[in-house]
Amino acid sequence: MKSFLHIIFVYSWSVSFEVVFNFTIWLSKFHSTLAHHVHLRSLLLQNMSLAKKFASSRPSFCFWCSSAGEYEQALPLIDKLIQQHQAQIIIIFFSQSGYDFARSKKEKNLYFLFALDSVFFWNRFFSTLQPQYTVVVRHELWPAFLYS
Repeated sequence: MKSFLHIIFVYSWSVSFEVVFNFTIWLSKFHSTLAHHVHLRSLLLQNMSLAKKFASSRPSFCFWCSSAGEYEQALPLIDKLIQQHQAQIIIIFFSQSGYDFARSKKEKNLYFLFALDSVFFWNRFFSTLQPQYTVVVRHELWPAFLYS
C-alpha cells in the first residue's frame, strides 16, 4: 500500500510538471526553437488515438529509452520480439537525440518524444495503449511513471 506522503509527493510532482509544461507552451509562442520542442513533445498526446491500434491480440511492449544510446541497446531485443512473437512496439524517448536518431534510422515502430512525468499523463497513456509489458532500458525511472 502506498503511503499518504508518497501519494502527496507524486501528485505534487505531477502538478508541477503540468504547470511547467503549460507555461512552456505559452512561452513557445514567442520562441521558434521552443515551439518546435513543445510540438514534438505534444505529438505523443495528440497521436494517442492513432496509437490505439497498438492494443490488439499480439504481444505489446512499451520501451522507455532515455536517448540514442539506450535505443541502440534496445534494438536487438526489439528486433527479436518482432521476429519471434510478431510483437507490437512503441518507443518513448526522453531526449531529442534519441527521437532524432530513430527518425534518421526510419524506425518503423511507433515512437514518441516523452511529454511529461505526470500521473495524469501516464494514466491516460497506459489506459489508451494498454501495453502488456513495459521495458525500461537502463535506469531511467521517474516518480509518476513508477506510481502509475
